[in-house]
Amino acid sequence: MSHASGYQAETALYEQDTLYFVKTTQPKEWEKFCRTFPIDSERHFITALVKQLAKANEHSADRASCTYGTLGVLRSGLKVLYA
Repeated sequence: MSHASGYQAETALYEQDTLYFVKTTQPKEWEKFCRTFPIDSERHFITALVKQLAKANEHSADRASCTYGTLGVLRSGLKVLYA
């Protein structure tokens, strides 16, 4: 469990907890992500996550929009274009 000092207001996340969770629960996906973004992988991940979370629109009826926001990311995963 994190302390308030680990909270990043700019991203509205406990970034280290988020990265720890992804790395430990989805190691193969994390390795794949790191192959695509070998330099500063963690920063690329946080940036992509924040971008997808920010696209949430609870009034949207279109299926693609349901992958945004917290529930969308939890249900559908982070959408990243891999090389």
